[in-house]
Amino acid sequence: MPARSTFLLLLWCGFTVLILCGTADVCAAQEKLAWHTHDTELPPFMDRLKVTMEWLTALWFFALGCVIGSFLNVVIYRLPAGLSLNHPPSRCPKCEVPIRKFDNIPIFGWLRLRGRCRSCKVWIPIRYPLVELTVGLLFLFLLYWEALSGGANIANYKIPPYSGVVWIIWHAKWDIIGLYLYHLWWATTLLAAVLMVYDGHAIPRPLWITTILAGLIPACLLPHPVLFIDPIPEWLSQLVWRPEFLKNATVGYSYELGIGLSGPVDALFGLLAGLGLGLVATSTMKSPGSRGILFVLGTSGLFFGWQFVVPAALLGGCLALIASLLAGPIPTLQRLPLVVYAGIAAFVQLLFWRMSEGWSFWPDYKGWAILIEQPWWNAPAELSLGIAAIVAIGVWLLTGIIGNHSLTDDSPESKEEGDPANDVTKEAGSEESQPVGDSSPTST
Repeated sequence: MPARSTFLLLLWCGFTVLILCGTADVCAAQEKLAWHTHDTELPPFMDRLKVTMEWLTALWFFALGCVIGSFLNVVIYRLPAGLSLNHPPSRCPKCEVPIRKFDNIPIFGWLRLRGRCRSCKVWIPIRYPLVELTVGLLFLFLLYWEALSGGANIANYKIPPYSGVVWIIWHAKWDIIGLYLYHLWWATTLLAAVLMVYDGHAIPRPLWITTILAGLIPACLLPHPVLFIDPIPEWLSQLVWRPEFLKNATVGYSYELGIGLSGPVDALFGLLAGLGLGLVATSTMKSPGSRGILFVLGTSGLFFGWQFVVPAALLGGCLALIASLLAGPIPTLQRLPLVVYAGIAAFVQLLFWRMSEGWSFWPDYKGWAILIEQPWWNAPAELSLGIAAIVAIGVWLLTGIIGNHSLTDDSPESKEEGDPANDVTKEAGSEESQPVGDSSPTST
């Protein structure tokens, strides 16, 4: 893109942000006045203005998610092959013609080309715009489900009195926005790992390292809402360093920023718990693809804590067991690796993390209510979670035994590795639809 066009685009974006920030101040003042006067209705003009801001904000987050999805396709294709993510620049692997910038716009580029390379007309698989659309919808869905609700799905989290686009995004509540971005990183990384396993690849070491660092570093500033042990030891909670600029930056907020040990210890404890549970649970599975389950459970514990892993593993095991039992009459289920069910279960657990507290049949961070509510139960609540973990392991072990006979854990692509035509089509489609040199996610 020429320098003049880039400058005009940045100028337009900056002008739009200034207008939205000013509009947010007006809307916030009007809402605050209505709240203090117990007036539940806004003036018609202010109501329309607020709706317009919500639509523009939703559109921006959806577009950002599609751009991240475009980059995610590059990661999924390049990282397992040990290739660079930014070099060589975008090109068709068959005719090696560079891809035009306007042909590289997420979703619309594929539609504009009608699913084929502009030069050699080779077919571009529809999976790539679907990944872009999925990540865009993921950004949008979590925006409303988690961020704009004030963290209503996060267990043991204090929901602020204000919610919505104006008070959460434009009058930035950085603790909620930070958790939203933190969970988005986990969810998009999880999607990439699941698709890598589906393609028949092992999860590469760089993805492991990047994800572990992304889970540990933010935990130094904002510990998990659910601590690994409650109450936390006093000596551990006191080991916190808060620079002066961080103290001043959080005045008036309900949280404090600091660099301490409780957050990283919580994250590491969750990581080890998830990996340990995954190692035992997948011990009866013969396929190397089952290692993806370790990634799902390990990163879930890293980002949310060990109490999150137990119900996620139990739900994933139940889904995988049902799929293995139905694999005979429903052959489509044989094409899905078991890591898909683990990933779905972990994401569902995030969505219903707080709501599941009232379900007596389902374990949560407080324990397994179906046990601790019994009159004969005198043990700590953590022990009930241990029993739930044993049940989850048993379900996964049974799934592995059944799956070795009926449900394959290998991807369709791995069965076709000997077909050169399939390799060319897959490589061409991957490179065409998702150029390796695309830097739009970072520039956005």
